[in-house]
Amino acid sequence: MSRGYRRSRSIVSDAMSAIGSMTHWTIRYLLIFLLGKIGIEIGDEVAMVIAYILTGVLLVWLGVWSSLWWWPFF
Repeated sequence: MSRGYRRSRSIVSDAMSAIGSMTHWTIRYLLIFLLGKIGIEIGDEVAMVIAYILTGVLLVWLGVWSSLWWWPFF
């Protein structure tokens, strides 16, 4: 294996990574902004931990929901 070798990832893997990253950053800064609006100041590290948890929950929930979209039709 040569130096600088990078295993190529599929386009689906790259897309999933991008979706997760965008979701995480959106949740993170929405938390800081919205909680700041009501007077609750949270640090960036706290928002990061909460965003990691909420991102996982949200993406799993959306994945389960989207895999069952056809259920009412049968």
